[in-house]
Amino acid sequence: MNYHQRQRLLSSIKRMWRWEFWPMSLFYAPVVIYILGLVIRYRGLTFTAVNPGLPGSGFIGENKSDSLLQLQKNNTQLTAKTTLILQANTADKKYQQCKVFMQENKLSYPVILKPDFGQRGIDVAIIHNEKALVDYLADAIFDTVLQEYIDGVEFGVFYMRQPDEKNGKIFSITHKCFPSITGDGVSRLDELISQHPRLHYMVAFLFREHHDNLHTVPAKGEEVDVVRLGSHCRGSLFLEGQQYNTPALGQVIDHLSQQIDGFYFGRYDIRAESIEAFQRGDIKVIEVNGVTSESTNMYDPSYSVFTAYRILCKQWAFAFEIGQKNIAQGFVPMSVKELINKVRVMNSDA
Repeated sequence: MNYHQRQRLLSSIKRMWRWEFWPMSLFYAPVVIYILGLVIRYRGLTFTAVNPGLPGSGFIGENKSDSLLQLQKNNTQLTAKTTLILQANTADKKYQQCKVFMQENKLSYPVILKPDFGQRGIDVAIIHNEKALVDYLADAIFDTVLQEYIDGVEFGVFYMRQPDEKNGKIFSITHKCFPSITGDGVSRLDELISQHPRLHYMVAFLFREHHDNLHTVPAKGEEVDVVRLGSHCRGSLFLEGQQYNTPALGQVIDHLSQQIDGFYFGRYDIRAESIEAFQRGDIKVIEVNGVTSESTNMYDPSYSVFTAYRILCKQWAFAFEIGQKNIAQGFVPMSVKELINKVRVMNSDA
């Protein structure tokens, strides 16, 4: 067994003792039981009416570009420049669409490419050059979102609004931190990753992500950014961020939420120049997620698994409550049969 294999094995063992890295099927088992209790209490899948403007309220079949393009239309200063590249087009046409969009919006590399559906940050890529752009488009078997790359700090803001109330509220804020590595002039990059108090949990992914540079030796004091995207599964550290909430931020989030048709519940992924800019509401939305989005502050390492469950259960209770109020106003939820059929279609297309 070589060094990399040993480190992957050690990482897998260590992850077993940290609930935040448990497989979703294991972690969500108690939550599913709680949701089934809510289904009985509310006599149906009322949560599928929580966002009437989104397919299935964003539970399934949601396209990431839909909400972003709605926001972009009237709030260009608050939204990362975004366009949709259809898989049905030829590779050459997809490439030309990307180049025209970049030229029209005066975008240079890097840019972001990601699937037009949510899958916990998988297949999201920072594209640094022409070759990477061509290669990504050639390999993509899905509709792709091309987006302006926004540097700075990243936050997740979970929002909810009762249908009978004019204004909503911020349910939670997550500060997404990007751990970096400082060279000592002796150790290789793979050794520094393995020795890092946080990143050693992610060696399997990070070894793949940085495979071309693993044997390089960063200079003493050199800071290496090994995590640049705000996805928990890709090494980002999620911390409680409610202390950054301000009235100015709340007003901006509420304004944005009322620009999306039938949106009452979900999470914004946001970048800003600084924490102070974020608090002022000087932000760029990079993604909008519907009913199955998580209140990601629950992944704060200082929180126990029981605290995480309390946050999730409270979130789902609000989803059912808001959905029920929308149903009372005439919106129709999914039936169990419809939900099962959509899940089947999604799995068959996967």
